[in-house]
Amino acid sequence: FIDERGGHSRVANSAALRAAGITASTPDPAGGRIGHDADGTPNGLLQEAAMRMVADVQPLPDRTRRSQAILLAQKLLLSRGITTVGAAVNRGFADDLFCYERLAMDAELHLRVNEFLSWELLEAASSLGVQAGFGGEVVRAGPIKVFIDGGAERVVMRSGGGMWRTPPHELNAVVKRASDAGLQVAAHAIGDGAIEAMCDAVEAAGARGMRHRVEHCTICPPDLRRRLAGLRMVAVMQPLAVRAPRVAPGVFPEVAREDFAPHRALVRAGVRIAFSSDLPVTPDPNPWAGIRAAVEDEINGISVLDALRAYTEGGAYASFEEAVKGTLERGMLADLQVYAADPLAGSQSDWDGLRPQAVLLGGVLVSGSL
Repeated sequence: FIDERGGHSRVANSAALRAAGITASTPDPAGGRIGHDADGTPNGLLQEAAMRMVADVQPLPDRTRRSQAILLAQKLLLSRGITTVGAAVNRGFADDLFCYERLAMDAELHLRVNEFLSWELLEAASSLGVQAGFGGEVVRAGPIKVFIDGGAERVVMRSGGGMWRTPPHELNAVVKRASDAGLQVAAHAIGDGAIEAMCDAVEAAGARGMRHRVEHCTICPPDLRRRLAGLRMVAVMQPLAVRAPRVAPGVFPEVAREDFAPHRALVRAGVRIAFSSDLPVTPDPNPWAGIRAAVEDEINGISVLDALRAYTEGGAYASFEEAVKGTLERGMLADLQVYAADPLAGSQSDWDGLRPQAVLLGGVLVSGSL
């Protein structure tokens, strides 16, 4: 059962299809699609919600393998200077949480983790009184994660097309329930139709100012930028997306260029933006590559300072942590990158390969050397 890296489609072999009971007569699930050959036989391609049909019968990795994977990911992230992650987990939340906590107790976890909760955990979290930020300085409960539209080829546009992973009436219920429980929602929304649906849901829930997040916010025209600002929502974006029309033409729908990855326009509209890598969609999480992409964009480029702020202060704001991190000030957590020379003094063409000499978490050296 092979993931295509983006998390929006997978390929299953015949044994996996049999285990899931998928046959030629199996209907597409809501928000998903089963691929077929010309004769109607399932060909193994499962898109969006259809992936769950096999995932639900797939054996989960045990806690030892999960811990090993966390440590491998941690090594990569620290080498790029990243000290806080948002971990968007759909299956095995309890096992992952156990592994994070155990690694932290054993002094092996050198990242701060905001563990996203699947929308399926919404009722349990609200019943237990878990709110955004529940936890400690190292491991915290993050937002409720929900997918509104599909991947780049299946984004929901107001002009039509795309695939609803969570249709508006269901989204309204999730956002209302989460808001009433004091839980933030992080909604995957790429197309303008999906972003509009999230704005509608937040407005209907009376949840202005709860910092509900639009993850990606890729195709966002002026009226939606104004709504995001008015609702005080956060656009969590991946600046490398701005290169997509050039390196992968035809993947995204054709839209006005000024509305695609509109970093500058969002900032000018008063929307708080935060940058992230969307690893493993982006194979290298190096923030400097994202900073370069955001700065060099000819249509919606932003300043180096704004790009740095989106990766630091913006990320802290998105997770309600701006009082303890995100800026270099007395009394803040000393999560720092140290460079042998000023990164801004060199050529922007070198930024993609920049690596910190040392990384500190809470003032303690966790990667590299001083």
